[in-house]
Amino acid sequence: MLRTLVAMPECNQPAWELTRDSTRVGGASPISRREEEHCLDLCIQDRLCIGVDVDYNLYPVQCWLHYNIDDYVERNLYDQYGTNSYQLITRCADVTTASATATATSQY
Repeated sequence: MLRTLVAMPECNQPAWELTRDSTRVGGASPISRREEEHCLDLCIQDRLCIGVDVDYNLYPVQCWLHYNIDDYVERNLYDQYGTNSYQLITRCADVTTASATATATSQY
């Protein structure tokens, strides 16, 4: 699995850790949205949200919001083609730091 830190332009500052083609256990009931960024916005607007899985296998896409940090331990991460798992690292990261970190990726 490839993980990447991404800063979203809407806020110019939130930082996410992205794990492609993966899902996590524990997500709240799915919410339909037209695009991935709408799912990410849902999480940013919910102060208790710490991450979101976005399932592209359906249209509109399905958003699974996460509220429990235990969802982000390795044993709760599963391969799922067509789904991206995002963990909200910070809502207002320093853009310079987020951009520098976004180039670093690790493989698990």
